[in-house]
Amino acid sequence: NLVWSQLARRTFLLGTTRLLLSLLIFILSHAILTRVDNPDELGVRIAIFAGRCCVYIFSMGGLLVSHGYRAAMAYRSGSVIELFRGLVRVPSYIRHWQDIIGLLLATALLTSLGLEPIAHCWYAGGNLLFAHQCDEFQYWDLFSLFSMICTYLYFSLLLDMVVMNIRLAAFVLICRRLLAEAGLFVLAVLLLIVSSASAISSLHPSATQFRGVQEGSYNLFAAFFSGHLVQNFARLEDSTWAVVVFSLCLLSTSVIFTNALIAQMTCLYEEVYGNMVGYARLRRIDTIVEMMPKVSGKRWSRFVASLRLDERLEFNDGDIGLPGGIQSLEPVRDNPTTRDRICRYGGSTSPSIAWPGKEKTEDAADKFDRLEKIIDRKFKSQNRRSSGPRAGTEGTFSRQRSATTHSNSMTATDSS
Repeated sequence: NLVWSQLARRTFLLGTTRLLLSLLIFILSHAILTRVDNPDELGVRIAIFAGRCCVYIFSMGGLLVSHGYRAAMAYRSGSVIELFRGLVRVPSYIRHWQDIIGLLLATALLTSLGLEPIAHCWYAGGNLLFAHQCDEFQYWDLFSLFSMICTYLYFSLLLDMVVMNIRLAAFVLICRRLLAEAGLFVLAVLLLIVSSASAISSLHPSATQFRGVQEGSYNLFAAFFSGHLVQNFARLEDSTWAVVVFSLCLLSTSVIFTNALIAQMTCLYEEVYGNMVGYARLRRIDTIVEMMPKVSGKRWSRFVASLRLDERLEFNDGDIGLPGGIQSLEPVRDNPTTRDRICRYGGSTSPSIAWPGKEKTEDAADKFDRLEKIIDRKFKSQNRRSSGPRAGTEGTFSRQRSATTHSNSMTATDSS
């Protein structure tokens, strides 16, 4: 936490700020300025052209240069992954999802540059300077599709900013785990709807809106998501078996599968939340390791000097201890201690002299401390036993453990 707050966080924010700025410029030039009331004004056209130039030069150019350099270094050093029995060799750094999304974003931006309407309108000899709309451009659907893909890829890269908060990072990791359960739910619903639509279509006579697997699946999907049961029942006309299949399909998808998904996600969330917090901390540690080479030598020297590792730590007021640590203060009531845990010995500190052994003599105070610990363990075992009824082997194990603790406590009391 100390290294993150004083060194790595600043370097990480500089990189993510550049990505966030690129995203804002991309949205401004592709989604906002093109939807104003007068998009053909000269100022609007210049702003759109300047924004797209910044995206293509800095964002796309930076990604292409970065991936090209890393790919060349990987092939030169032999750090590659062989796919399809060695037929395809890809750089090993693409194993991380951020690098895969970055490569996809660079490819999508390069394709958008090839489909850029401003360049096509200028080549067609338009009358307006930097015109982004003209009749000669015939690839609006394809250009819009790649613009949408680039937007999603930009936002996906911004997910790396969740390491700023541990709870938010844990929530994102949990969502990734829950996506697998949601995928199974969608697959089960899809298979049941297709099978039910095929069954209704095979009936003779069948309803007009359910003749064919495609039409039947579409109507079943509409009934599942919108709940228009009356209209769909009316479409089935007088086919009794079609009504039965339709009812069973909706009952299974809307009640059984949906509630099973909710129960499964709830149990999985309670199970993995504690582990996800640890994984989130490990993700922050990975980010720290990635950012440390980018920290300058002067900042590192100032950071080490601020730790004052050569100064001796103070155990208590006036009690000077050893150097080489970082002192952390806490309230006295958090961890009360009635016995000093630091063993002090007088005499010479020469390494050739053996460390004095602990005396085995036990006074009345030591006996009282030992008896106090036994009583505390006894009360804790009773509190655990009375906290609630336990069923099965767990309750038997708790009673056996309490009996063992009671026997040890009586033995220790008699010996004392």
